[in-house]
Amino acid sequence: MFILAGDLFIASKTLVHADPPAIVSQAWNFVIPQELKYRTREVTFAGGNSPKILLNTQEGLYGIDEQSNLNPDIPSPTIKLLLPSPDEFVSWDAVLLPSPVVASPYIDAPFGLIVHGDHVIRRLQIVNGAGKVQMKLEDSRHLSYRLSPDGKSIVGVDSRGKHIGQSGQRFTYRFFSDRGQVIGEVTARPGTWDQAFHTPDSKGFLINDRIEGLSFYETSTTARRWSIPGKTKFFSSSDSVVDRTIVVMFDSNRHASLYEKGKLSWTLDLEKQEVHENIRNIAISANGEFIAVSGNRTLLLLSATNSNPVGRFQVAENLTINSVSVSAKGMVILGTQQAHLSGNDSAFGKVFVLNRTGTSLHQENTHHERSNAWTPTVQFDQSGQLVLIQTRESLHLRRVNEP
Repeated sequence: MFILAGDLFIASKTLVHADPPAIVSQAWNFVIPQELKYRTREVTFAGGNSPKILLNTQEGLYGIDEQSNLNPDIPSPTIKLLLPSPDEFVSWDAVLLPSPVVASPYIDAPFGLIVHGDHVIRRLQIVNGAGKVQMKLEDSRHLSYRLSPDGKSIVGVDSRGKHIGQSGQRFTYRFFSDRGQVIGEVTARPGTWDQAFHTPDSKGFLINDRIEGLSFYETSTTARRWSIPGKTKFFSSSDSVVDRTIVVMFDSNRHASLYEKGKLSWTLDLEKQEVHENIRNIAISANGEFIAVSGNRTLLLLSATNSNPVGRFQVAENLTINSVSVSAKGMVILGTQQAHLSGNDSAFGKVFVLNRTGTSLHQENTHHERSNAWTPTVQFDQSGQLVLIQTRESLHLRRVNEP
């Protein structure tokens, strides 16, 4: 197994007393090795009782065990190349992760090994973390795939032979089962080909069509459950059972609307809340109970019941809110960075942990060798007890325990 050494320091246990109190503890900070810096496509958790942090890079999929680097007896941490394994004879071009979350423990989780050719994917092979092949799909019509969190739904994006993701052209989204059987097809004209995602529970697939609006499709049948007309700028969805989606439209940058099963529940107007900012970030918890909406500096926290904010938080004038994540218990993590910088500038950032009413329970600084419009990126794991903070150069793991 190929191993890369990284730099690690164990952060001292941090206790922040607030009302109500919370504990942010067992933290580690990991500097991404130089050979992988700026070559990491995405970072996420694999689920389970002992989550693994996954780095999907141009060289392959690497992993860091959540517990291993907390052991003081290990003087230097390591990240391990997981896929493709060194003994594979086939040259794979990329690894496809389940999205928007990896629902299973790593050993059982599905991953796609991709072989490209002539701007399309020649072959997709689904394997689990143990390396066992679960499905092979040879179909050269697709320029990309989406893999559901449980691995039971695969959606191929067919650009109708043009092989280039052009804004406004028609795409066919081809739905496959985990055995590689075609379930059905959906034709859409999204703003860009990648404006389509599975729900966290894998049962639904949302496509943002610039003509017909945002639509929900059943992954088991491709039946359309609902459509929201209008030009959606961005959206965030819950599990398909509660089926709640928070939506921001292009023509109303200061309004966020919550839909339940495709029907409008309420609309938040930032101007009525005396927030004179365009909406920059939205997030909804997987259970659909908690919603976060932010502009550049102001964050509003809401419940699914109505549009009256239950909490509010504002960052300093020299910061911009770049990312937000909400747990199923209503805890919120906020990633901010120094404002008004170019991509070549170094920058500082701040990360805040808030309760559901917007009270700050913890904050810490981050340092960025290169500023970026969307760093630091923050995300809760599925339990809501672990927080992953990502810059382009480093990873930071925190454990959040509610009292």
